[in-house]
Amino acid sequence: MQRFGINHVIALTICILPILAPIYAEKSVNLTKLGHYRYTHNFFLKIYDVTLYSIEPCSREKLLSGDVPFELEFTYLREIQRNDIIKVSNRMLEKNLSAQEILALSDQIKSLHSAYRPVRKGDTSILRYSPSNGTTLIINGIEIIQLPSKLTCQYFRIWLGDNPISLQMREAIIGFNQ
Repeated sequence: MQRFGINHVIALTICILPILAPIYAEKSVNLTKLGHYRYTHNFFLKIYDVTLYSIEPCSREKLLSGDVPFELEFTYLREIQRNDIIKVSNRMLEKNLSAQEILALSDQIKSLHSAYRPVRKGDTSILRYSPSNGTTLIINGIEIIQLPSKLTCQYFRIWLGDNPISLQMREAIIGFNQ
């Protein structure tokens, strides 16, 4: 029987760790907080806190243009099932996009939705956009999926579009009157 010394164990660990370790997303250091909002349903059911970060205060049109990096950070105040997240997302996309736009983005939307997970109270997720890297979903600090930038301007309309999930939220996170 072969015996393994400490050097063999260290070498094996170094080789295996990159395979087993999740990809932890680094915080975007160049982004500053623009606004924050606590989203409640029917005035009393606290759902999540959302914070918008970007490089500079700017209009929602500029954010949705795909020219500037930004991210939405969600801290969940209750448990939410994956199917509920997807159902609300699809409903809000239908309010903000044409049927043709949804069809053109359907593969990317399906990829993003398949990466969603149920969330518990205290969990954090980030939807990060970078003009060079596209949109990244990060859950509890772990990068889950990255999609081409084509999706960004459309998907972020759920919160920043003409018919967002909440007008008060949109104005608060952008920094009012922008």
